[in-house]
Amino acid sequence: MARLAANGELHHSGGATVIEHTHTFTANVARSIMEDDKGELEIVLTWKNTEMPNETMRQEDLRSFQRAFADVLDWDTATYALKKILLHT
Repeated sequence: MARLAANGELHHSGGATVIEHTHTFTANVARSIMEDDKGELEIVLTWKNTEMPNETMRQEDLRSFQRAFADVLDWDTATYALKKILLHT
């Protein structure tokens, strides 16, 4: 979870969340950013199990993503978890 920074804006005027193809993670198949009613954001990154990069590569990609969004996301409030998808329909 993360929060928008005080001056953060993560939406276009039409309300679409800004994630460009330049904000990618190695072998990543999906990226989603969701906001709850308290203003907390959840960023979900999805990889195929057979194409999951090693921990070092994931951390490098994450640091790059954090730098790209440093002016709009408060990374000090972020928590991280690695989970396995059991069912996707």
